[in-house]
Amino acid sequence: MCGRFTRMAPWPEVYEYLNLIPGEPVAPRYNIAPTQKVFTFRLVDGKPAPAEMRWGLIPSWSKDGKGGYSTINARSEDVATSKLYGRAFKSRRCLVVADGYYEWLSATKTDKRPYLHQIDGGKPFCFAGLWERWQDIDTCTILTTAANDLASQYHDRMPVILEPSCYLDWLQCKHIPLVSFATERMTARPVSKYVNKVGNEGPGCVTDPS
Repeated sequence: MCGRFTRMAPWPEVYEYLNLIPGEPVAPRYNIAPTQKVFTFRLVDGKPAPAEMRWGLIPSWSKDGKGGYSTINARSEDVATSKLYGRAFKSRRCLVVADGYYEWLSATKTDKRPYLHQIDGGKPFCFAGLWERWQDIDTCTILTTAANDLASQYHDRMPVILEPSCYLDWLQCKHIPLVSFATERMTARPVSKYVNKVGNEGPGCVTDPS
């Protein structure tokens, strides 16, 4: 599951660290939510190129454009044969740029506490994504897989996080193992409940809850 994530790093750092082609500046985001615009890369003329997309895939054959929230994630185990995602998996893949994602634990029935999951001390990374164009809107989804030992403490699914060495192969629609990320390179820490509200933004989302 991936229902909210961050992209806090300054845009030059994102491009440099991920070894991707620079584009226009993008503002830091601390609380990216479904149906909002996300920062991605897709293949253009054989090279990774930046693109903004709406998070929540709408297939090109959709008549009304509904269902974007329910398609923010796609199960990697079923995606190749899925009526909804199969065509995008074969020819329209993307990288969704992030540097953390949130999961919630329920302390009580009414008390959900957010935890920020990061890799390599908070470095930028990319989720494996798929994209489609519906009318004149580019939309995307993030693939998920079984959670690793750390992530499974919060949810039984986690987003597919790709190694930089796999970026181009993924965009070229080559076979990539869609497996859980290495536990030893991940951390999860509690953050402020300020992030619980979708409309809240800024560094307050990732501050220590104490």
